[in-house]
Amino acid sequence: MEWTVLLTSVSIVLNWLPQMGIACVGTDCQALRKRSVPIIRKTRSDSTRACPENCHCDFLYFIVNCVDRGLLEIPTQASILQHVKTLDLSSNQITQIRSGAFSNMKYLDFLQLAENRIRKIKTSIFKGLSKLRYLNMSHNLIKYIPKNAFSGADVTQEGISNLLTNKLESINGEILLIDLSHNRITHISQDAFKGLTNLHKLYLYNNLLTSVSWVIGNANSFQSLEWLEIGANHLKTLPTTLLDSLPYLHTLILEPNPWICDRSLKLVYETLTVPNINLSSWSCKNPLDLTQTIKVADLNNDTLQMFALAQEGKSQASPGFGYSQSPLVITGFCTGIVVLVRWSVAG
Repeated sequence: MEWTVLLTSVSIVLNWLPQMGIACVGTDCQALRKRSVPIIRKTRSDSTRACPENCHCDFLYFIVNCVDRGLLEIPTQASILQHVKTLDLSSNQITQIRSGAFSNMKYLDFLQLAENRIRKIKTSIFKGLSKLRYLNMSHNLIKYIPKNAFSGADVTQEGISNLLTNKLESINGEILLIDLSHNRITHISQDAFKGLTNLHKLYLYNNLLTSVSWVIGNANSFQSLEWLEIGANHLKTLPTTLLDSLPYLHTLILEPNPWICDRSLKLVYETLTVPNINLSSWSCKNPLDLTQTIKVADLNNDTLQMFALAQEGKSQASPGFGYSQSPLVITGFCTGIVVLVRWSVAG
């Protein structure tokens, strides 16, 4: 059993008594002022630590710092976690987050899980974090963001019942920022961010995304989103309806990506050319020479027509056997002129 011993100076107490209108009567006050009386108070049981092992805790501001402590899982056995507001678990060896790991951290505001080895996000891992506003899971090994990833929905029978009765525990009322940059994300479910009505910033920089289809049609999920980073992925084009689902977006980070210069990308550029969104540095790859880049803003109808003809020629060319159907083959590209040659080869 652990106990905390507080040495309280009686003299200080006695000095306060007159200020409170209380006189020291029937006792040698001077003698008492020279003594210190130990007061023993039980503060915690032996089954629960006040601070997680090997971590540092600030009991005034309820901050738990477990940075680079070699942790393999989320600490749960510490009394401060019931009141913790900031939990920093970055730079550890955590590979998974068990369901219910945060169930007792109802006051958690900032959760730092960056630079671990987390591979998967389960729908239920954030259950109970109704106060969470900042979530950093960057620099992990996450590949897929599932449906309702941040809603805290429980897949148990009880959880399904709660869903049916609209008693879903979620973090959607508070969260402002999610950082998922520097992972290995290839796919994001259509409803992955469902219900995050106050989400302001979303970082997806340096992943393996080939599409942003998860944004389209989800205006309710992104109705407050102001900042979106999708640079350093594998994106080649964007839907022209992107801004329809992002009504308050003012910062869009697109570079670098292997954008292909074509008419659809030019149309996207035109839809994104609105106040407060800077696309001056947006460049795309020349489809005739992928080592060359062109600013999307510089694309014009003549250039796009030229690219379209060249791409058509490529698609018609076939190395099959027999006689070809006079396909178009690109043989040169000089000063904006594409030279097209008809050919036929007997098999």
